[in-house]
Amino acid sequence: MNTKQLHYFIVTAEKKSIAGAAKALDIAAPAISHQLGSLEHELKATLFIRDYKGVSLTPSGHRFFAHAQQLMQKIEFAKRDLLDYSDTLNGVISIGMNEGIGNVLSMPLIDAISQALPGITLDLRTAPTYRLNKWLHKGKIDIALTYKQLDINRDVNVETLMKESLFLVMSKENASTIQTDLLNRKSIEFWRLVNYDLITLNSRDSSFELLNEVASKAGISLNFSLPYSGQLATNMRYVAQGRGLIVLPSSAFYHLEQRGIVHSLEITEPDIKRDVLAMSASSSSKKSHIEKVITLIKTQVGEAHSNGMWRGTLPS
Repeated sequence: MNTKQLHYFIVTAEKKSIAGAAKALDIAAPAISHQLGSLEHELKATLFIRDYKGVSLTPSGHRFFAHAQQLMQKIEFAKRDLLDYSDTLNGVISIGMNEGIGNVLSMPLIDAISQALPGITLDLRTAPTYRLNKWLHKGKIDIALTYKQLDINRDVNVETLMKESLFLVMSKENASTIQTDLLNRKSIEFWRLVNYDLITLNSRDSSFELLNEVASKAGISLNFSLPYSGQLATNMRYVAQGRGLIVLPSSAFYHLEQRGIVHSLEITEPDIKRDVLAMSASSSSKKSHIEKVITLIKTQVGEAHSNGMWRGTLPS
């Protein structure tokens, strides 16, 4: 018994005709008949009833058909498995992420990929969550690191990387009079945010939507000012100059906090957390490459968390 015989058997059973199988496989009908005859001889069973209309499976044929399909599936799986774990993976993997995630992951991920998967070239792009979703939907990126699952009719693989905490971020050196009381605090109750002007990166930003949702449930209204720019780095400069406060995950500002430029307070009562997701198309032809890259992403997320650069809760 060999894979050729199994393949011919399955196609003949599906086409219900040796002639139909020959046409589908682009192989001469006598060659198929010979292979099927050899298979029946080896199995010591009649698999087909042959008549002028074509062929149909016998009870033994029906029973063997299920086994043949499973065998071929396992063989294909074995082939893919060997390909997936070969040392010659190469190609371009495009990853979309927002600026905060990119701030903590980009460089470590580039280094990790170059060491573990030297044949893979990374194409890193930054954009808001809503745009990342569109890019993944249209196949413009292979992986989206984002906060909101796609609301589209397309199969995607979704993995939770972290449930990150959100913080109120302010200037440490240029705090206004109304803000100075915050410098000695490590946390702030959500309802107290009504006392401060909050800069938002974008009215469609996921953190803006989350804060408004929580505020609505709490029956309060937050004071948002228009962004100085749609760019995280520019808005953080304004925060550092004391021109406003902003709500962000620690991944977006840890470097400024380490340098003593900003001070952060974790938001509590309720705790404001959101899931960080890694999403990829289930049907992607780069599936094996994507799985390996996501494994490395998880490792880098874990390291950033253990180093205190990305604060929150990792999946159990």
